[in-house]
Amino acid sequence: MISWEWAWILEYAKIVFTLLFLARFSIEDYRKREVNDPEVYAYVAGSAVFYALSTLIIISNLPPAYAAVYTALSITIAPVLFTLLYLKGLMGLGDVYVATGLSLTFTYPVLFNETGLPGTPAIAPPVILIILYACASIIIYSAGKALHILTRHRDMLKNLSLTEKILLPIIAKPMTVREYLETRFLYPLTVFEEEAGAVKQKIRLSYDVEKEDYREHQARLKTLVEKGLVSPEAKIWVAHGIPFLTLLLLGFTTYLVLGDKPLTLLTPH
Repeated sequence: MISWEWAWILEYAKIVFTLLFLARFSIEDYRKREVNDPEVYAYVAGSAVFYALSTLIIISNLPPAYAAVYTALSITIAPVLFTLLYLKGLMGLGDVYVATGLSLTFTYPVLFNETGLPGTPAIAPPVILIILYACASIIIYSAGKALHILTRHRDMLKNLSLTEKILLPIIAKPMTVREYLETRFLYPLTVFEEEAGAVKQKIRLSYDVEKEDYREHQARLKTLVEKGLVSPEAKIWVAHGIPFLTLLLLGFTTYLVLGDKPLTLLTPH
């Protein structure tokens, strides 16, 4: 049996642990859209230890049903959601592991409430709110980027379908072929195909970070430039992808401050 007095110590240890790892992951994710596998495995292993300790405190002091309900909500919703996005090629496997780690680390709001942080008291499973805050950050980030593109690169929207006009400013940005060839970890959404000495251009709205190598795209495009089939000054759509681990860090820090207060404001009293 573990005394409830250990709850606040454990919770602050989890917060420091999570901030350190998420800060590291967010930098790597923003710079090169991938994270170091051994570090991710270490994070998940540490998260599992924290989950075990947290569950021992819960079952020693509260009805077992509390642990069962919050474990079911936390351990299923976030990992399943991220796994589905991974299978669709919308994010990397590292994102799935980190989301799973967050689910394990912050399963029980009653323990988080012992910290006395501004986000307390909370009722909803912490990981769900963390992801919601991260998603809100994505919406704000994407809307700001789209507005910038619509005001600065309106010419790039000509001759596109309605779907492409809506989605491309949100998921990609324009740059010249020359600029693209000097970048790293970017994926072209404007694709050139050589047929019988001529080049056809098409637009795609997705890519798979697990199956594609940006260097192969650049090598093919560089060859077309050297053949004189594509101008280095031609403008193309390029996607960096959303650095979701960076936004998860933002979502986590937001949760520490707000908890689930925005959710309670939307709930009828």
